[in-house]
Amino acid sequence: MRELHCISSASSFLVSDSKQAPNALNPVTAGSINEAALALSQGHLVAFPTETVYGLGADGYNPSAVSRIFEVKGRPKGHPLILHAANLVNAMKVSNHWNDLALGLAEAFWPGPLTLVLKKANSVPLEVTGGQDSVGIRVPNQVLAQLMLQAFADQGSGLVAAPSANRFGAVSPTRARDVVKGLGPFLSGNDCLLIAADCDVGLESTIVDCREAVPRLLRPGGLSRDSLNTWLQANRFPLLEEALKHDLRVSGNLASHYAPRCPLVVAPGGQIEQALESPERFDQFIRLRAALSSFHLPAGGLRLGLLLLESASPAAFQSTTSMSSNPLKPSDPPKPCVSHVDLQWMARDAQAYARLLYQRLNDWDQAGVELILVESPPENSGWEAVWDRLSRAATKR
Repeated sequence: MRELHCISSASSFLVSDSKQAPNALNPVTAGSINEAALALSQGHLVAFPTETVYGLGADGYNPSAVSRIFEVKGRPKGHPLILHAANLVNAMKVSNHWNDLALGLAEAFWPGPLTLVLKKANSVPLEVTGGQDSVGIRVPNQVLAQLMLQAFADQGSGLVAAPSANRFGAVSPTRARDVVKGLGPFLSGNDCLLIAADCDVGLESTIVDCREAVPRLLRPGGLSRDSLNTWLQANRFPLLEEALKHDLRVSGNLASHYAPRCPLVVAPGGQIEQALESPERFDQFIRLRAALSSFHLPAGGLRLGLLLLESASPAAFQSTTSMSSNPLKPSDPPKPCVSHVDLQWMARDAQAYARLLYQRLNDWDQAGVELILVESPPENSGWEAVWDRLSRAATKR
């Protein structure tokens, strides 16, 4: 895998030399973008950043290249991919059935973390859609992704099929190093990784079915239901309805998905605190949860990851912290059943939480944590996408 480096700061993508054309690209970034676009046109894979997560891209109109995505990820063939375009003009090529609803949503929220599902054009390969007659399309809101898609439009189809750049079902990557760890061994020397800053949104795109007059929410994501409904109401469209059961296969809608290697349990903070008070309470905590029904405590003690909201009482968990900003003191005994704890605090803000969630889970995967306990976040519409990801990550596999 070739690593293509770009200037991390968005303000540094351009050069300021007055002798050069306005908005001329920094030479390092320009070279990386052109090499990535060339690799796509030659049928290779390119992992690239978007505002949501890093994607693993291939020419969406090249069936053999698309098939390699499934091989590298270990992804089931019937699980559809999302196409990415640089702008609405290129996006419109994927369907001959753009209704007022779809066009309105595209014009209002693109570029951005919104995927629209439409009836596919005959030109879209069935390898992309999982054999279905529908296709998902979006325009990402990330400078490097935009530049790469524009460059690829000049020398290829301009449409990139891209799921998240990780092994199927695992935690999505929001940093280049997560891609290297997860997919590096599976990519060839001709494949590329476009390296840039961490992803801003941190969760995958929202998917909306626009095939009919009534929009249906197929997957919550980086664009909230409230934002969509506000626009729909203001423009006299029906509000979002839930997806019909078994109506359509879309990315990320399996019961178990976005999951770390070890079990993950979501519970109120008070229950987590009580569980750590004694071996008996910890054992009871485990036995009461279906996701842990076959879980056995390691003989040498458990490596535990704790994800708590900032409003939780620090005092209650002070002595369990070993890798956070308040390290365990040598004189403090470890908690019962637990040999090592990494306590991470998360903001009680849905967007800030989402931005860091996958980073925390990927860090724990790489550190060999054996159990993750997550304090239940608030239960309101603003946290819908976070709850969706946590629920799927916590599903027994």
